[in-house]
Amino acid sequence: MDLATFTALAHRLVDEVPPELCQDLSGGFLVSPEALWDGRYAILGQYIQDNLGSRVVFYYGSFAAVLNDAPPDTWEAELRETVFHEMRHHVERLCGSDELAEEETRARAREERGALRRRRIPAGGGLRRRGASSDGREGEP
Repeated sequence: MDLATFTALAHRLVDEVPPELCQDLSGGFLVSPEALWDGRYAILGQYIQDNLGSRVVFYYGSFAAVLNDAPPDTWEAELRETVFHEMRHHVERLCGSDELAEEETRARAREERGALRRRRIPAGGGLRRRGASSDGREGEP
């Protein structure tokens, strides 16, 4: 899928988000052509809250690295899941909670403990994806 098609798909999917859930999402939804990586993990989307406000960024380059030649319905399913994931970060922050970020931190700790146990076993190939919040905590979607 090319960048223009991905951007159109992202616009269509975010238009499905109820407007009341977008309260205080001052920067809206953005598509970046870049890939964002955390070590071996491709970051597909990111909820960012900083002095400029809050926004959701989808990284086309990361999707392309992970999905490559996958059919369009796979791209749509992954992007839809990422929209939901990043909106959960936003809504939880509006409620004064960040359970998802806490879940991601726990998942990351489990992954790191597992990596320590597997250190003697050669790692297999392939990419796994991981979401990220603006505070730098990552976790599996």
